[in-house]
Amino acid sequence: MDIFTEENLRTLVDVHESAVSIFMPTYYKGGGLQENPLRFKNLVFDAEKQLIAMGFRSTDAADFLKPARRLYESSVFWKEMSEGLAVFVSASNIHTFKLPQRFSPLTVVSNRFHLRPVLTLLYGDTGFFVLTLNIKGPRFFKCSRYSVERIGADSLPGSMDDTLDLDTREKGVQFSGKPGISGSNSSIVFGYGRQTDKKKNDLFNYFHRINDAVVKLLGPSNAPLITAGIESHNPVYREVNTYHNLLPECIQSNLEDASQAQIHSITWPIVEPYFQETARKAYALFERLNGEKSVLAVVDLQTIVAGAVNGRISTLFLTESNVHKWGRFDADNQSIDLREKPLPGDEDLLEYTAINTLFKGGSIYLIDPEQLPENAHATAILRF
Repeated sequence: MDIFTEENLRTLVDVHESAVSIFMPTYYKGGGLQENPLRFKNLVFDAEKQLIAMGFRSTDAADFLKPARRLYESSVFWKEMSEGLAVFVSASNIHTFKLPQRFSPLTVVSNRFHLRPVLTLLYGDTGFFVLTLNIKGPRFFKCSRYSVERIGADSLPGSMDDTLDLDTREKGVQFSGKPGISGSNSSIVFGYGRQTDKKKNDLFNYFHRINDAVVKLLGPSNAPLITAGIESHNPVYREVNTYHNLLPECIQSNLEDASQAQIHSITWPIVEPYFQETARKAYALFERLNGEKSVLAVVDLQTIVAGAVNGRISTLFLTESNVHKWGRFDADNQSIDLREKPLPGDEDLLEYTAINTLFKGGSIYLIDPEQLPENAHATAILRF
């Protein structure tokens, strides 16, 4: 499974030449595996016909799609799949993504890539972090609704023995501690010269080291953090934690040998309600502002598009529908020109708005179509 990132999006957005975008659902187990290459072959054939309709000679269209044709002829490429496949072909490159999202079969040929199906992978502001606690050494993961990647391996302490040098340290040497902060709880870690529980003392000091490293890795992040460890480890870490968004829920299990996919499948159900509540509160704020006739709540598409381009959108609300609003944005007049059917050079202004919102630090949430005000295609909360 691949991870689709904002960096990937920026790379694809920068392409301004003949471009083919192909999306399809894929089987990753069972008898349907053999159908994947054939389905893709049919979509490539459809792309060839569209290129010819745009004015390509048949030989040029075939040459353009050679990289895609090599894919369906490659048995290795089809061995490991996910829920969906996205392929982007230009004259200079091909980008393939095996993604955890099921796409409807679609081929789009234009002068830029069609990106709306993959944008939902970046919606929702669903970033969170997972810290696995183990005296052999912690692991730290950056996750989202559809992705997980290990980070900070070189920045985190090693094993507890190596970190505290337990085997060689003289008995009388003290290891300094500091108050822990986690809500209203606090505790003081005493040195080894005191008659306290030596093993717990070691664990407190070790977890202090881990907390310090984790806080540096998190930086200014506001994303939730969840810990996983045996029953006795989670409460100790909670006492030394200084990160402001450590979730009260934790995984009471040693995930030392768990794969990244297993860690994601275990932790996502725990953090998902947190993000659902965040989305609910965000739209409740829009409804309140809109009810108060605040200028910060907008439903007019032209204002929304201009707001996204100018970095004014704090939160954008879209639906999952395949409705497109074709046209262009005039930067000089801050206006939009809409058309029922796209002309050369036009783009889907809803996709255009979403991309600009993401690039300028805004959040995007998907809502049900019936939540939109009458005749609106999107809503937004402006920063100013």
